Amino acid sequence: MRAAQPNLPAQSGSWHGQSGPSSAHSSPQQPASERRVGRTTIVTGAVTLVLVAGAVVVAGAAVFGYSAGTEGQDGSTVQRSRPTGSAYEVLQAESAGWTGRSFSTSTYQGTAYAGPLMAGHVLRFDQVDFGPLPATAVTARFRTSVPPSANATISVRLGNSHGEKVGQITVADAGNDQMWTTTTVKLERKVSGKQAVYLVISSGVGGEALQLDWVQFHH
Repeated sequence: MRAAQPNLPAQSGSWHGQSGPSSAHSSPQQPASERRVGRTTIVTGAVTLVLVAGAVVVAGAAVFGYSAGTEGQDGSTVQRSRPTGSAYEVLQAESAGWTGRSFSTSTYQGTAYAGPLMAGHVLRFDQVDFGPLPATAVTARFRTSVPPSANATISVRLGNSHGEKVGQITVADAGNDQMWTTTTVKLERKVSGKQAVYLVISSGVGGEALQLDWVQFHH
């Protein structure tokens, strides 16, 4: 988890894995006429190694956190969220899944958050339980440095990233991009039952739009 620079919002970037030096020991090769072409398959967890004539072929891939996902019905990449529970408890953004492209998480002064989030990022919360008494409003806690002219928003959708929009939160700098802002808006309709909730980020400017701490629904 990357830590944001003190007094500055996290900047966009990506993780880079490093691989250390490797070594191999081999015996003298047999003449071509005596060489055997064999195949050995080794299964280690989620990775399958196939040895063909001394070469190693990797079949399959391991999944590490948010770095990989499954393919959705629309062909997009999907990572499910951690167990969500009640819509009326805080839904932590850093625990959300995603659709399309993954997002980074970080910590600033003890607050874990999802970000930097840019236009096109989609966070998802699976099996959010609104119960029989419906929600009528939603609150988001975030910080941003974009001006109102950027028209940055968080759209709250149900079912999938193109599903019914039931709410929209405006994202704009309140005068101090180091301060967390809490904004509550009324939903466009009442929501009940169990739902997959998608938060779709949009912005009229490139680069970082916001850092999101959490969202929470209310009766």
